[in-house]
Amino acid sequence: FIFNQAMDRFYFVDIYRRYMSDENNMAYFNHIFPNNPEIAEAVQKKYQPILVDQLWSHGIARFDGDTVYKLHKSYINSILGYIGDNLFFHGDKISNIDFAIY
Repeated sequence: FIFNQAMDRFYFVDIYRRYMSDENNMAYFNHIFPNNPEIAEAVQKKYQPILVDQLWSHGIARFDGDTVYKLHKSYINSILGYIGDNLFFHGDKISNIDFAIY
């Protein structure tokens, strides 16, 4: 059960981590636009409210940060438990899901 939750919710928890904190949010946009802080700030101001609204609609933004980070940790542990000793999610062959996880 927790593995299915992890796969369904991992994306939204990761997006929460990026966009719900002003510090993380600005760091993320500065990473995308490393040589243009003015563009990073303009894009951040335009898109953060949209992303926060989407996270609220999804439901993850209704939790406090500590709860979300605990969920995130449990999802990562669940995925790692599934991977076990394999190199990749599907054994020894890399797939798109590996890129999403890492």
